Amino acid sequence: MILNDFLGEVFPDLELSPPLFYNWEMDYDYPDNPYILGCYKLL
Repeated sequence: MILNDFLGEVFPDLELSPPLFYNWEMDYDYPDNPYILGCYKLL
């Protein structure tokens, strides 16, 4: 089965568009958030 066929069958209403990662909701409201801590380590 081709990937596009599989995605269309399993997720018929799914629409992927760039930038996919930055469209996700991030929860910044709790202490020691690993995402935020990782950002600070990069600075």
